Amino acid sequence: MGGGRGGKDAAFNSLCAVGAFLVTARRRAGGVGPVTIFSQNGGDCTVVNPWPGQPVRVCRAGGQTDQVVRERFTFSTAANQTLRLEPA
Repeated sequence: MGGGRGGKDAAFNSLCAVGAFLVTARRRAGGVGPVTIFSQNGGDCTVVNPWPGQPVRVCRAGGQTDQVVRERFTFSTAANQTLRLEPA
């Protein structure tokens, strides 16, 4: 959901992505809401920033967060881990 220019609302739940990741996201009124990623097997996950030009907060269980300021970034995951991406 790389911040395209269409004005249409859209959503998907548990979309299977390469690397055994289940992705849930929503676009409403031209803005992307938080993105949830469930890692089935663990490993590195690469994402295109859904909020171009803005920092992204990667939130993990236990309150651990990382902030990323890049157009495309990679972060590590553990098996059966849920992560939430949101604008910082």
